[in-house]
Amino acid sequence: MKCLKFLVWGVFMAGIFCSQVEAGILMTSFYSEEGGDSMTMKTYLEKDRMRMESKGKEMDHVSIYRKDKEVIWMIDNKEKTYTEMTKAEMEKMKKQMEDAMKMMEEQMKNMPPEQKEQMEKMMPMMGQKTTYQKKGSGIKVNQWVCDHYEGYSSGEKVEEVWTTDWKKIGITPEDFKVMEEFGEFFEGFSKEMSSKFKVGSEEWEKEQGYPGIPVKSVLYRDGKIEGKTELKEVQRKDFPSSLYDLPSGLKKMKTFEE
Repeated sequence: MKCLKFLVWGVFMAGIFCSQVEAGILMTSFYSEEGGDSMTMKTYLEKDRMRMESKGKEMDHVSIYRKDKEVIWMIDNKEKTYTEMTKAEMEKMKKQMEDAMKMMEEQMKNMPPEQKEQMEKMMPMMGQKTTYQKKGSGIKVNQWVCDHYEGYSSGEKVEEVWTTDWKKIGITPEDFKVMEEFGEFFEGFSKEMSSKFKVGSEEWEKEQGYPGIPVKSVLYRDGKIEGKTELKEVQRKDFPSSLYDLPSGLKKMKTFEE
């Protein structure tokens, strides 16, 4: 699922700088995992399609979203394989996860207290919303002047984020239409994930807990830095349509629910 995580970040950053100008957009971001891999992420955005490349020492992934085909292809260039995900498959995955969680909750009812506590720690932190506190303003991150926020969950700092005002970079909520459509692709799987792609809207600010567009994020776990993501450059270019086609010669892997 790490590939999916990078996909979410890449297309999220793509939506930040989407424009009504006909030329495509190329975003270059950098991700570093504390004590682990680092990688360059390149996201290409057109009116109705996206492509994200995540390349580091341990991975070389490409994710392609095609609105016209209602499909996402997730490609592993090292293994020469790909996975195809449709909206119907996402809905099936959601149902399977819900059934698994219900089964686990039933099993936990009869567990001894110590074992139950261990299981709860292993389960996702569902329902625990992160709240943000503003810590500063006028801070420059690369070419953007940002506000600085810290996010807390259950009294523990879990994130720092630097944001800039989307209005000041010459974009409008209408520019995010493709991103909203991409979010709707995931809606059957996760309402929370879907809301992350409504950048610049009132719903976005209410859901995320801070205003503005993030250009840098630092995640924490147990008081230590887990990973950093930072937008480095935004360019406007024309791209060949073949960039968004599934390459030949790849082996198709089974989807998650198969």
